[in-house]
Amino acid sequence: IGSNILWYNDSTGGTGSSTPPSVSTSTAMTDTFYVSQTVNTCESKRAMLIVVVNAIPAPPQTNDTSYCQYANTTALTATGSNLLWYTAPTGGTGSATAPVPSAVNPGVFKYYVSQTVNGCESLRDSIAVTIYAQPQPPVGNDDSICQYSVAGPISATGVNLRWYSIPVGGT
Repeated sequence: IGSNILWYNDSTGGTGSSTPPSVSTSTAMTDTFYVSQTVNTCESKRAMLIVVVNAIPAPPQTNDTSYCQYANTTALTATGSNLLWYTAPTGGTGSATAPVPSAVNPGVFKYYVSQTVNGCESLRDSIAVTIYAQPQPPVGNDDSICQYSVAGPISATGVNLRWYSIPVGGT
């Protein structure tokens, strides 16, 4: 901040310009500029100004996950710095709090996350959360057996059956 500003490419010599230099952000780089001000026809020493254009970081590392319908779910995770979570691949406002997916409805649900390094936010990576539908109970085949007769095994129709002696809980 000053008056009668002159911009230079070197710390000494050369001709100053009253037009500030423009900085290209097309590539990551560091550039140095020098600036002076003139007050009452006296030019100051040049101050050095370093401009750093930081590279856009890579998106954070993520893994897709899955749950059974109605299961307890946990907050999503990603590996990165200063994570921001989104509900869309672009736009919107990120949240620093990782979402906890709902397992009420079956389907595939997408969440998006970015990371911020050196003040630059990465592109977003997606996490697919698959909620598998809860299967129907197997078809309970009721059986009548006469007392003291030889009973055969109990049967049911289904896949990967598990047998319990009580309606809820147990092993």
